[in-house]
Parts: sequence; structure tokens; C-alpha cells
Amino acid sequence: MDNTDTTTAVTPKLWNPNAAANWSLLFTPILGAWLHAENWKELGQHDRAKKSMIWVYVGFVFLLVVLFLPDNVGYIPGPAFILAWYFSSAKGQVKYLKENNINYEKKAWGKPLLLGLAGLVAYFVVIFGVISATEPSLNEVLESESVSLVTEIVQNQLGGTATCKAVSIVKEVSDGFYHAVAYLDNGNKLEIAIEYKGDQIFVTIPEQ
Repeated sequence: MDNTDTTTAVTPKLWNPNAAANWSLLFTPILGAWLHAENWKELGQHDRAKKSMIWVYVGFVFLLVVLFLPDNVGYIPGPAFILAWYFSSAKGQVKYLKENNINYEKKAWGKPLLLGLAGLVAYFVVIFGVISATEPSLNEVLESESVSLVTEIVQNQLGGTATCKAVSIVKEVSDGFYHAVAYLDNGNKLEIAIEYKGDQIFVTIPEQ
């Protein structure tokens, strides 16, 4: 009987883990961690694959949190998150392949890069939607800024003591010119005109 062992080693098909980490600088570690998880599965390291997927889930939560941070701090956590993922997870796969001298067939980048691009576009669409929903409209800005201007006119020019509590735009008469009503704390109302010119707001109180 021929007992010759005919078993041949199967060459794994992997995405280059270093390249995956580099692409994560653009597409966030969500993409890199997912690719590393798929690599771990191909290598039969299912526990490590699960740990890598945790970074995918954390990445989604991270992006949601950053989305609502103020602009002056919103970009600060990004590099820290990438470095944390790389040194605690991604670097381990690079080391594993090197220490075990694993040769692999490189997988094509077309599909994951398209997914990364689609995710990036979707995220910016969400950002635009959030900004549109939370940023005040021009009318709201004009109404808010006009309150103190009306108070200043009433007290300094008209000799009154009342304070303006709110302004409501009635209509836009022409480009940059608005008819509005100012509500005073003494219960009176004043018809006012608002002009928005460049970055400046001018308020006038016609003779009532």
C-alpha cells in the first residue's frame, strides 16, 4: 500500500494587512478592521476575527460621537483612534504573518475600496444632513441678532426703557431687506426694518 502523504498546504488569500492599515487613514479603521477580520477567518483564527470586528462596531459608534462634537474638537480624536486600533489590533496581524512565515495570495482591492468610498460618501451625506438640520436658518440668525439692536435703538435713540425680547420676520420685501415685528417686555410691538448687507445686520424703526 502506498502511504505517501499527498496533502498539500493551501495558500491563504489575504488582503495585505499593512495596506489595509494605510487605507484606513482615508477610510477609517472600520474598513481596515473588517479586512483584518476577514484575513483572520481565512487563517482559521476565528477568535481574533471576532476581536477585530469589535473595532468595526466601535468605529461606527466613534463616528456617530464625533459627528456631534463641536467643530473645534471634532477632529482631534480621529488620529488617536487610528493609532489605538493599529497598535492594539492591526499590528498584531502583521506580526503574526511575519513570525509564522506565512506566504499568501494577495486579494484584489477593487471591492473593499469601492465599499470604503461608498461609506465615506454616505458619512458626508449624513454630516450634511445633520448640519442642515441643526444650523439655524438665515431668518433665525437675523431675528436673534436683531433683538439687541432693537433694544439699543429703543433705549439710546428713542429714550425708552423697554427691552426687546424677540423679533419675528414677517416677510422679505426685497433681496436683503425684511419687514419684521419686535416684541418688547412692556407688551408693546414695534414694526421694524432689517437689512442684511454682507456680514452686517442693520435695524431701523420707522415712525410708528
